[in-house]
Amino acid sequence: MNSKNMVYEIEMDNLNYDYGFRAMRDMLARMNQDDFERQYQITEAEKVAGRTQGERNEFAVDHLIELYEYSDYQDAAHSMVAVGMIAPFVESLFREAFREFDIELPMGHLVRNIIKSISELDWCEYMPEDLEVTLTALFAYRNKMFHHGFEWPSDIRNNFAQRLEKSGWPSKWFSRASTKGDPWMFYVTDTFINHCIETIEKIEIGIEKLKFERMRDQL
Repeated sequence: MNSKNMVYEIEMDNLNYDYGFRAMRDMLARMNQDDFERQYQITEAEKVAGRTQGERNEFAVDHLIELYEYSDYQDAAHSMVAVGMIAPFVESLFREAFREFDIELPMGHLVRNIIKSISELDWCEYMPEDLEVTLTALFAYRNKMFHHGFEWPSDIRNNFAQRLEKSGWPSKWFSRASTKGDPWMFYVTDTFINHCIETIEKIEIGIEKLKFERMRDQL
């Protein structure tokens, strides 16, 4: 999973660092390194399996199959960690922003209420254009992973696969592993993770602009 190494800076009374955002990006970068090391192990194991024979080859092939299978679970684990950090970060970002404008985010359908509050506050021009699509995909996947773990019940898998086909979400946002032609595990991609990071940056910039305009209007 790719993560930019820059530290996002927010300018308020003075120059500060958003340490939560920085820590999240650092974790994504470490997971990206884990993915690179795992792929290196698989590549080396493929070489050994391809040039050995007999009993040694059997051992090498078994080891390679284990790496392939473990790779699926590692991808799922990294996906869960990614959305487990990003989703609550976004939620808390909006809750705090709304509170600064004396608005409490209603309980219930989170994404719908965020978008509704943004519209009522006339904040749309300050937010990313695809915010609703991004948040819907993010929280839909987060909820599935946190309720069902890595291997979802078959009906949940099939329903999510159908949702991916009908939702209009970019096809590069999610990938999946299959078993016997049926969906098995779903993952968020580097493309989606990087998109979420960029979305957070745009949200924070929009919020800071709103704060500045509010302060200016109060002068």
